[in-house]
Amino acid sequence: MNIKQSLFLFSVLLLLSCRSESPVAETGFEFDFPVDCCVLTQYTINGISNLEDEGIRLYDACVFTPDGTQAEADTFLIQSNDQIETISKLEISDIDGSIVFTREEFPPNDPAFGWDGRVDQVLKEGPYKIDVNFESLNGVEIDLSYIVCVIPCVEGG
Repeated sequence: MNIKQSLFLFSVLLLLSCRSESPVAETGFEFDFPVDCCVLTQYTINGISNLEDEGIRLYDACVFTPDGTQAEADTFLIQSNDQIETISKLEISDIDGSIVFTREEFPPNDPAFGWDGRVDQVLKEGPYKIDVNFESLNGVEIDLSYIVCVIPCVEGG
């Protein structure tokens, strides 16, 4: 093993040992930003095995590109068909596990209840975990978790 390989192995071991002791690793999530941003959305679903079995369709993107204008199209929101009347809870967390946005008891598809992509009043690039809780019209309580990437756009491109 040469010096370069030894340093690499040492760095990996150091990183792993730091991660295992860090509360961030326990409360946050792992994500290769921005590479994983274009991967199809993968849901973690509790309550049912498949959204389509309940007739639910969510219209979501894996990337959200706010430009800070707070226009309707500049808002992340839960978009669905008519099988969801009320979102019980929406919680958005950064990669460290800190909650950056939360909202309760609101209708889907309404930009007035969406997130503008700001953390502490600033547009902040990165992956964010979306946790959503709602009840289907059939009375089934559903919890979803998935990742959305925020890549702010600046005026003019």
